[in-house]
Amino acid sequence: MNKIAAIGDRESLFAYEIIGADVYAADESNGRQIIGFTVKNKYSVILVTEPLFEKLKGYINDIKLGTGASITAIPSVLKCV
Repeated sequence: MNKIAAIGDRESLFAYEIIGADVYAADESNGRQIIGFTVKNKYSVILVTEPLFEKLKGYINDIKLGTGASITAIPSVLKCV
């Protein structure tokens, strides 16, 4: 079974938790660590809220090269993290 993770501000992740994704509240200070954790634990789909995705874009692009995971930006209910 494929694992799905949703990462970002807690307010934006409630819907993903309802559909069965593993939810990780994160901001710029711990976002790299959590994204790395999900990649190491073989999550197939990693959803990151847009503000966090933009702040960590370089890191995300680098980490995507070595993995088969799909890392995608999702809308956030907050304007900034």
